[in-house]
Amino acid sequence: MPTPRAQQAIERRAREDEAPRLNTEVPELTSLRLELQEARGHRTMSKYVRMIIIETGPALFEIECGEEVCRDGGYNLSWEILGALHRGNPKFEGEETCRGQIGSAECGRILHYRGSASYRSSPLGPLA
Repeated sequence: MPTPRAQQAIERRAREDEAPRLNTEVPELTSLRLELQEARGHRTMSKYVRMIIIETGPALFEIECGEEVCRDGGYNLSWEILGALHRGNPKFEGEETCRGQIGSAECGRILHYRGSASYRSSPLGPLA
């Protein structure tokens, strides 16, 4: 039997497999880079970059909480990121708070994200 954290990862991968592909949701998108920084208070806990594969990547942006003892936590950035991509934003950023549990308390880690996207031009102009 998998641990609760491993079970969450299995379920997240299943949602990614079932999600529409990014290239069908935002066909004019040619590249996407996400810079992710997880913090607790003012202390950075982790920082990394994800280069998204447009052709095969899911149109789902669920990020696991980095706190090992966090239960049922994580960050769903799908709404924010897909909204920025549909608007044709070349740069976007935001933050999300983990609502998982550590014992009886809320996890409260914060994920800061910054995205850089590029798009195909159309004869009518960018994203026309």
